[in-house]
Amino acid sequence: MTIDTLAPILERDRTLREVGSVFRSREEAQGDLAEFADVLYLIPERAWERFNDKQRTERADLRPGSQASVIHDYMERVARDLLTGRPGVLLSPPSFQAFSIEILGKWCFRLHRLNDDFTISYNTTTLALDFVGQVVQLNLPFGEPPLTNLHLGYRTNPTNSGLASVHVVCPKGEEEVSWQYMLLPPESGTEPTQIPIRPVPGPRPRLRPSALPERERESGA
Repeated sequence: MTIDTLAPILERDRTLREVGSVFRSREEAQGDLAEFADVLYLIPERAWERFNDKQRTERADLRPGSQASVIHDYMERVARDLLTGRPGVLLSPPSFQAFSIEILGKWCFRLHRLNDDFTISYNTTTLALDFVGQVVQLNLPFGEPPLTNLHLGYRTNPTNSGLASVHVVCPKGEEEVSWQYMLLPPESGTEPTQIPIRPVPGPRPRLRPSALPERERESGA
């Protein structure tokens, strides 16, 4: 590649990074994503079903980080099963370093287990920091930025043995959340409950890359 051909690409990347991602509102997200709400809820629900089936047969004693990594893998498989070919949805290829879902050319999802304050524990890579910081993702395999980055996340029950709730969360940096709303099981017929975002005192543990197998680091769980 010559300087003449590289210059327009560098200029485009510089311009996109200056533009930044767009902080869209919760109301806009709920309106846009209403038709996808049922299938989004099913992604973590069915992942947990597969995980529990595996546990009944293998009885593996997993620490929380390892459990989250296994469930993340199941969530990705379920998402591919449910969303491949669906109008308005694009999925990142298996070779992409972090599984992502683009919906309607506006919303970019990643899958996570949530902390009590709706933030996530993750490896502090540039890719992860850019995502939670709403920095333009120049290396996304689909769409044109700017997109609003969201987490499709779940919280576990007090015994860490099952699904407690599923949420759409808009991160705002490492330690903050702009907004969130809860998804309900399909055909529940109940209005979503808005759980207030309250900071959790004290430091949260971060999963360190050196302590995790390669697959867990790639999953971002």
